[in-house]
Formats: sequence, C-alpha cells, structure tokens
Amino acid sequence: AVAVGMAFAARLSSQHGLCKEATRERICRLIQQAGLPLEVPETLTKEDLIRGLQTDKKVTDGKVKFVCLEEIGKTRFMHMSAQDIVHSR
Repeated sequence: AVAVGMAFAARLSSQHGLCKEATRERICRLIQQAGLPLEVPETLTKEDLIRGLQTDKKVTDGKVKFVCLEEIGKTRFMHMSAQDIVHSR
C-alpha cells in the first residue's frame, strides 16, 4: 500500500506540475526494482478508494491533506477532496 501511494503521489504531483516527469519516472522505477506494485489493485473500485480516503486521519473539512512531491526529499501538502484524488488516477 505504501509503494502504491508513493507512485500515485509522484504521478499526481507530476500531473499538477509540482515535480518533473523525470522525478516521477525515477521513483516509479525504484519502486518496481524493489519488486513492489505501482498500481491500486483492480479489485478496488473508485468508490472503495473514496470511502477509504474520506475516513483518513488527514481529512479536515472534507479535504485530504495529501503529500505531494516537488523533488526527491522535498514535499508539499495539497488539500484535495477524495473524489479529486481518485479521479486523478
């Protein structure tokens, strides 16, 4: 789950222009080399993911405090709804 979350955060950060595509690629390559998954299992629906995110301890006023990547070793928080996060996949 941690590896999938890291890969997703890197992709989301890249989509939002927060980190370079090369950084995203490096993180995903390292996760893969460790033999860990990059994707959420297909058995989990978007609704399952939204429910899980909505009950996360980092939710405040309906927004998830999502850790995004600027570069390796440097992060920033984005406050996003669970729906926005899941539909970014």
